[in-house]
Amino acid sequence: MFRTAIRQASVFSPLMRAGFKTTTAETKSKSLGSYHWNFERALSVVTPALMGAAVFGGQNTLVDIGLGIVLPLHCHIGFDAMITDYFPERKYKALNFITTWALRLVTAITLFGCFIINSKDVGLTNLTKKLWTGKL
Repeated sequence: MFRTAIRQASVFSPLMRAGFKTTTAETKSKSLGSYHWNFERALSVVTPALMGAAVFGGQNTLVDIGLGIVLPLHCHIGFDAMITDYFPERKYKALNFITTWALRLVTAITLFGCFIINSKDVGLTNLTKKLWTGKL
């Protein structure tokens, strides 16, 4: 096992002698990695549970509040991944900046709209039911 590691390391030594530079991995904090991944997965697990509770349980204030928070955040994470994939910062610095801040603004407005619907109107569950049946 030790000899294999030495052989693998020696494969790159001619490249290094020829003037090619080697790179090291960038050290990042855990908040950019596993915590973020866990948060995404938690949202993905909670979203269908809240949707099922809304469909089968009917009007419930806690479910409406949960949907008003979870759905915009779930969509925000998905659109953020699309922005990262299609407008990478290293290539499209200005476009990445504009689209990222536009997404943040739209997410904040959506969260505020969900808050207004839940606190001063019928709630997300009843609104969806009325839209679905066409009885506004």
